[in-house]
Amino acid sequence: MIDRLSDREIDVLEQIERGETYKETAAALGVAVTTVQVYVDRCVRKFGVRDIREAVRIFRTLRENGDARVGRLPAAK
Repeated sequence: MIDRLSDREIDVLEQIERGETYKETAAALGVAVTTVQVYVDRCVRKFGVRDIREAVRIFRTLRENGDARVGRLPAAK
């Protein structure tokens, strides 16, 4: 079973899916490159795959199928 992705993990996967580098992703999100690497590692572990390419492929498929685990949580009121 795949754990729900955090909003930040989704942000990172979306950036990488668009072809951004870790450095570009870090700049866009206002975090360090090492922070992006931590999020990538978490996504790879959650999906049980070997690398970010596989994680992005699964992410894309789940999102296209409307899977809630790759959707954003509603904002707190």
